[in-house]
Amino acid sequence: MISGQNHTAVTRFILLGLTDQADQKQLLFAVFLMICTVTLVGNLGMIDLTRASSALHTPMYFLLSVRSFLDTCNSSVFTPRLLISNLTTDRSISFTGCVVQMASVILHGTGEPALGHNGL
Repeated sequence: MISGQNHTAVTRFILLGLTDQADQKQLLFAVFLMICTVTLVGNLGMIDLTRASSALHTPMYFLLSVRSFLDTCNSSVFTPRLLISNLTTDRSISFTGCVVQMASVILHGTGEPALGHNGL
């Protein structure tokens, strides 16, 4: 670095929401919470069903349960922060939180190509 230059360390990022209107924020919170709940119940139900039934202990259902696990992890990366942003006035995320969120996306995203895109 050249001495004498101004520089500022980034400590927080401001997240821009979908809307600034309070009534729409509550509606969006309810919709996203419902979508998140359905996603989690469906994927965790698929995993539980695959593990509980011995007839489903085949490679195809193993891949479906891994896919459900990855989908659960992926939807759990962004949704909590989105829900918090819709409930509170704090629209920022720390630099560390952003790095952790990005690392989680990369970690879980590497499993998607391994399963292939052949209809699973």
